Amino acid sequence: MKTIGQSILEEAGRAVNGERQLNYGSPEDNFARIAEFWNTYLHCTGREGFLTAKDISPMMRLMKEARLCNSPDHRDSFVDIVGYALTGAHMNLEEGKDV
Repeated sequence: MKTIGQSILEEAGRAVNGERQLNYGSPEDNFARIAEFWNTYLHCTGREGFLTAKDISPMMRLMKEARLCNSPDHRDSFVDIVGYALTGAHMNLEEGKDV
């Protein structure tokens, strides 16, 4: 029998490497688009700041954490947090390096 953690990790891995990548494109491309949209928003509202694709994973995790404050039993938020952590690792850790 799987633990909740194992189940969430497997579900997040399937989502990140399958359905979400088919729907949204690679994390690098999707996060670059999000950063561009958020930068435009910041600029148009007179706020300072510049985001890159590498900023999106932690910011999306924080959004999910904020949602969990209201619904701490919402499983999908935990799956998404793990998924965003996986995409952040993919974008920030050097491929081929010993893990």
